[in-house]
Amino acid sequence: MLSKAIYAAWFGIHFFLVTAVCLAGIFSLIAESSTILPSACEKSAREAELVASWLLAKQAEASNPIRQGIATYLHAAGIQAGYSFFAPNVPSQHRLTLELFYDDGRVEHESPMCAAEPLRSV
Repeated sequence: MLSKAIYAAWFGIHFFLVTAVCLAGIFSLIAESSTILPSACEKSAREAELVASWLLAKQAEASNPIRQGIATYLHAAGIQAGYSFFAPNVPSQHRLTLELFYDDGRVEHESPMCAAEPLRSV
């Protein structure tokens, strides 16, 4: 019974830290005007980002053992930074190209953005 309580507590702590990291990242994007949200949200987002940073002990001194413990756990678990599925500020000169290899040795390059564009064979 004790082990279930320990697992539940550990899950709660882990979930809390993942949520705090992700919220800090989201609020940071909103505060920097990197979203389509109105600029009126920036001040509130900046304050919310500070709260999330405080929950992660980022406001504490670098020598603080609580801050060091949280940072160590975040890095060990791979959750030290929020996860983004979109890259809103990619420069226009960058372009994604898919390289397709066929069994007969052909290689084709295709851009997923322009499906109507003809394929180039190499």
